[in-house]
Amino acid sequence: MTVLNNIDELALEVRDANSRSYIEEAIRALRSESYRSAIIATWIAVSYDLTQKIRELANSGEKGAIALMTNFDDAVAQQNYRFLLIFEGSIIETARKDFEMLQDHEAKMLERIKEDRHLCAHPAFVDGGVLFQPTPDMVHAHIVH
Repeated sequence: MTVLNNIDELALEVRDANSRSYIEEAIRALRSESYRSAIIATWIAVSYDLTQKIRELANSGEKGAIALMTNFDDAVAQQNYRFLLIFEGSIIETARKDFEMLQDHEAKMLERIKEDRHLCAHPAFVDGGVLFQPTPDMVHAHIVH
């Protein structure tokens, strides 16, 4: 069995169907050697999945999660992109600190995905006229984490 098949098995373990479809998109991008796209899709999967887990807490009656998801849903309805950008930028810390979903080392790995997503989604010059070039191994590691 190849490493990429192991990634497929990991994707099947993702509970939320939408989160799973986003990580499967990242896997398809990796296979097609679209490494920047794969990192962006991985970040979308991570941020969406954490948001959905907070929503699950809200649905089970956790007061902090209820308040956050109420604000989030209002921002979506009002197209309050400023709030949504702040929400996305802080989702890892929110999940770690406020809801204890992540250990410190897990949060650090996810923060690295977010940082690399920024390098992929924006024209991030890393050396003169050269844009950030993620490697296949980097993308693979991000998807696994």
